[in-house]
Amino acid sequence: MTRPSDFSPTEALQVVETAEARRSLRETWGLRIAGLVILIAGWLAVSMNDLGTPLFAVDVIVFLAMGVYAFAAATASRRIAVGRERKLRLGLLVHNMELENMAMRDELTQLFNRRFLLQRLDQEMETAQGFKRPLGFIAIDLKSLDHVNHSFGYDRGDEMLAAFGGVLLTYTRATDLPARMSGNKFGVILPDTTKRGCYAMVERLIQATAETALLKDVPDFPLEVAFGVAGYPWNGQDRDTIVRQAETDLEGGAVTFAAAGSPGSSDIPAAFRNIENALRDPEVQQQ
Repeated sequence: MTRPSDFSPTEALQVVETAEARRSLRETWGLRIAGLVILIAGWLAVSMNDLGTPLFAVDVIVFLAMGVYAFAAATASRRIAVGRERKLRLGLLVHNMELENMAMRDELTQLFNRRFLLQRLDQEMETAQGFKRPLGFIAIDLKSLDHVNHSFGYDRGDEMLAAFGGVLLTYTRATDLPARMSGNKFGVILPDTTKRGCYAMVERLIQATAETALLKDVPDFPLEVAFGVAGYPWNGQDRDTIVRQAETDLEGGAVTFAAAGSPGSSDIPAAFRNIENALRDPEVQQQ
């Protein structure tokens, strides 16, 4: 005998819904049969007295009309009820999708959050290992955030975070997954991407950051963004090792974009020289 504990929550819900649908169908047909029996009984009770007279035909027509109307009204009512139930279910589904989306995204930047990024990184690692494909990960530190918060206020810091989140959403690929990992830390998963491809993405993000006014009416604030690159298989075989290596690379300042003024500052090319030096590394060229 199957017990309720033998089912998963999803299976148990399906069993309950199936049983409920069957019960509802039995009740519906029971009501229809009862209505038909009552209609026939009423017709017999009224018409037998008029058997053989013209009123008999009138009684038959009247009861047939009543029966057709009753069944048509019941069918229409059921159709309306089903339509309303579908709308309610659709509304609930949309609401649940919105809640799920809120649970996996950072409200300020509209990027994915740390929990979702780590879950996806586990999945992408399994895919990369299964298909023998590379996987890149970029750690990013928006170092200027503390200066903006202390100098201009936290509202302007939020503005900067939102603008930088927009840069990541706009300039990463459709297959990439950008996320906000903590206050000023970000991460980007790059499926099927070599180490050289990761540095190319860093270069693209530096260029996009240089061309974007993160604080529109404060053009001369010191902007500094650091990048750390790691990936599979050149840095590790599991999620934690790759994230840790990217953060180590980040703290070491392997690639840092620093602009003392507005986009186009003379400090920008130094960041590109760092990337060019990394790309000339024989190990990187082999990736």
